[in-house]
Order: sequence, then C-alpha cells, then structure tokens
Amino acid sequence: MERSRTLGALTVAEGIETPEQLAFLRAVGCDLIQGCIYAKPLPVPAFEAWRAARGQNAGADLSRNERIDSGPKQELQ
Repeated sequence: MERSRTLGALTVAEGIETPEQLAFLRAVGCDLIQGCIYAKPLPVPAFEAWRAARGQNAGADLSRNERIDSGPKQELQ
C-alpha cells in the first residue's frame, strides 16, 4: 500500500469475501475493493437476463469507482 501511495497509484483488492477482510483493507487504506462481499458472480443466463432488463445502461452502475474514506490508516505489520 505504501509503495502505491508513493507512486501516486490506486490500490485494488480483488476477491474480498468477508467483513474482516474488508475492515483490514479499509484500515490500511486500500482505494478500491471488489469481490463476493458486494456481489456474487452470476451464471451466464442470469447475467444475460440482468443485463437485458437494464438495457444500454446495464454497466453504468458497475463502472463507478468510489474511493473509500476509511479514516486513519494503520501501518502493515
């Protein structure tokens, strides 16, 4: 995390499944988080139905990247 901050890069954590993982990543200042904690993968037919129901704007909400404001950061041990 520190190196990415030094370089001015965003950090992205993938595959986050538990509240404990989410809390840790917020505490150390991870910028973007994705994983099953937010949404589980859909089988192809279910995804296609989801997308069809939303028309051309199907991915609009998915493309929002909001930085996490998690307050004071902790140093990694």
